[in-house]
Amino acid sequence: MPNDDDLNERLRRLGFRLPRDAFAALLTHLHKSRVGPTETLEQLAELEERARDTVNLARRTRAACLGTCKPLDRFDWAHPRAIDRPLIERLLTLDFVERGPTC
Repeated sequence: MPNDDDLNERLRRLGFRLPRDAFAALLTHLHKSRVGPTETLEQLAELEERARDTVNLARRTRAACLGTCKPLDRFDWAHPRAIDRPLIERLLTLDFVERGPTC
């Protein structure tokens, strides 16, 4: 019978991205809970989806090159000479949401 590391490696070769510690915790939980095969697959799929979402979000964030964002109270209003500060501050009140569409 293969050990947990062998099984994790086989799943990794199949394309699973689940971290080893999460996989070990899942197996421990499944053994203690004595869950059936359907619930086992559901929990494995849920963990795999979360792992993929985490990796994909990190990749998209790096690719976006967003850098750090300053809060508006530390924004340098003198730098962009063409910015309409009163308009921006009025938009931040979101009062247009209450008014609804104007067409």
